[in-house]
Amino acid sequence: RMGGVNINHENTTISFVIKSDNVTETTDHFYLSYQNSARRLVNIGIESTDDQMHYWPEYAGTDIDSGTAFSTNIDSWTIKMGTANTSGTDTRNIRIYKNGVQVLATAVDYSAYNKDLTANSSHVEFRMGASPGSTNQFVGRMFEYVHYDKALSDHQLEQLNGYYASKYNI
Repeated sequence: RMGGVNINHENTTISFVIKSDNVTETTDHFYLSYQNSARRLVNIGIESTDDQMHYWPEYAGTDIDSGTAFSTNIDSWTIKMGTANTSGTDTRNIRIYKNGVQVLATAVDYSAYNKDLTANSSHVEFRMGASPGSTNQFVGRMFEYVHYDKALSDHQLEQLNGYYASKYNI
């Protein structure tokens, strides 16, 4: 059980700091993977055809190509789902940041791919550096992983990136 963690594509932020040893791949390699009780996957990793960071809200379905390659440096990546606001409006979008700089924004509604990871089921999984059913593992170091149950505001993102900058010299 993930302790109340969900992947809500309207209100979640995932952030991690990695150093990849290999940034050219012959097959997809996964850095983070979530599986719900129905065995439906959310994956984050490097996609082999373009060696760029991809986010798969539903692994068997569509993917979001950040248009940005990994490097062998220590890098921070943040995927912000939704928009922090106080108006009560339902704002759906996904933004991807590398080292604090936005590299992609999409206004596509991915809420159909929300994942409830709170079920008491042996199928619920969270993996770092791998994905269920795949032997393709991340080669490198994962320094930090943070999962927020909200879309961070711009100010909160600045604070997070300031922390990464000071701790990891990014």
